[in-house]
Amino acid sequence: MKRQLNPMIPFLIAVISSGCFFILADYIFTSDLTNFQQSVFNFISRLRNPHLNTLMIILTKTANPFPISVLTLILTFILVFKHQKKEALFSFLLILLTAGTNTLLKHLYLRQRPIVGSLIHETGFSFPSGHSMISLALALLLSYLSFHFLSRKLIAYLLSAFLLAYTFLIGFSRVYINVHYVGDVLGGWLASIVVFSILLCLFNLFSRTKRPL
Repeated sequence: MKRQLNPMIPFLIAVISSGCFFILADYIFTSDLTNFQQSVFNFISRLRNPHLNTLMIILTKTANPFPISVLTLILTFILVFKHQKKEALFSFLLILLTAGTNTLLKHLYLRQRPIVGSLIHETGFSFPSGHSMISLALALLLSYLSFHFLSRKLIAYLLSAFLLAYTFLIGFSRVYINVHYVGDVLGGWLASIVVFSILLCLFNLFSRTKRPL
């Protein structure tokens, strides 16, 4: 029998991550960090070469809305087929709420993207990074499900390490191709942790007398 997760743990994580997000946002928008973030891009841009450019563009597109939507639907259907309806609902809501929260925050902060030097054309606002936010949400989801279902925890740890590395590379790629500032990526990661933690807290809170998520 799996031990039930104390809802206070994800709640505290959500509170801490929310605080860090708003501190970051306040620091970005009240202090002029453009020069610092431009310096970060200038450092990363020194790595640019045709082969790495192509790799980064391909990598960043794996976190586009279409592949993420397809993967989410496949995962949801698999969980439903396996009679894991609660986990299926959690998975679907997590990606949906993460995307919705990102859209809301973008229109709240209205931060413009970097103007020049981008390797691809992107529209919309910059803060927080949607690709960084959704990739971490997916990584947290798959990591949590792997620890929840896999009996061999070593595989779960290895999968989680791979997923977190993928998330880092997505964030790196967004700065590398210069469609986001580094602050956008950090904000996206923090916002993703908040959404995941709150949803996990709610699911475990409402199922304390039943089988936990």
